Amino acid sequence: MLKRSDGRSGYVGLRIGKLEARSESDAGMAFDGQYWHYLDKWLFANSRLALYLEDKSMVGEVMMDAKEILEKFLSVNNNGTPQGLHWKLNTDMSPIVSLGRPRPSSDAVSAYVVYNVIEQTAKKLGYTKHSLEKEIEALRQVALQYSHAQLQIPNPLLVDPLGWGLNMWELQWLGPLEDKEHVKHRFCSFKDRAMDVSQAGGLPFRLYGAVLGGLLSEDKPTFKMAKSIVNDIESKLNTDSNADQGAISKVHGLFSINRVMFCSTIDPWAFSRQPHEELLDFFVSPIESKS
Repeated sequence: MLKRSDGRSGYVGLRIGKLEARSESDAGMAFDGQYWHYLDKWLFANSRLALYLEDKSMVGEVMMDAKEILEKFLSVNNNGTPQGLHWKLNTDMSPIVSLGRPRPSSDAVSAYVVYNVIEQTAKKLGYTKHSLEKEIEALRQVALQYSHAQLQIPNPLLVDPLGWGLNMWELQWLGPLEDKEHVKHRFCSFKDRAMDVSQAGGLPFRLYGAVLGGLLSEDKPTFKMAKSIVNDIESKLNTDSNADQGAISKVHGLFSINRVMFCSTIDPWAFSRQPHEELLDFFVSPIESKS
């Protein structure tokens, strides 16, 4: 892994921890590497921990990590204009040649949310030594290049439970409010497909991601459906010692992530937008400049 360049001990980023590894990772998910969709959740979790502990120095560490990580993941053109985020890098933070140059994707939307959360957490705790304003603006540019149709008009035949849940999580911060409510209404119309328990199979963490999104939806029917699923699973776990095998599957070595995701549905505070966190200007024209 790449050592930090800002004088701190340790390394940049977080390996996903695959059992198989090589210096040049693959273009898929077979070999170890650094995956953006894990790193942004790691940064978000550390930011939430700093908020919970009211630890100013911790949020400073998170901010410095965020800066170094984005420097490696963000791709820019010859003019320095942000073009996209690598979804995966080698463990040493070098690009994976076979993946080519990244283009705008949903990763930029989650990154835009997470980096704003870190920035607002720092302000809440009175940390002023560093700022993520430059990084946030770069991510905003990439996020606005990403097709808004991906968020605004989900395909009912392609609803992925985990993806749906993460979209609902992101929507908490995406404004303006009127546009946010319109998009949320569209997503909630697919709640039955997204939170279909019969489709959970051996990957229940994907269902739990959808349930978490339902709990965060601020839509009464969607919340009610999600809460009912959580209550049913809790009831089974409390009354049947073997329910663990079905409700929180151990298949494919995913026992830990299944449990973590289910626990998040029991208490979704950490994933909820906090009172001090502002709505972000996302649902605007990609060519509109920031006012």
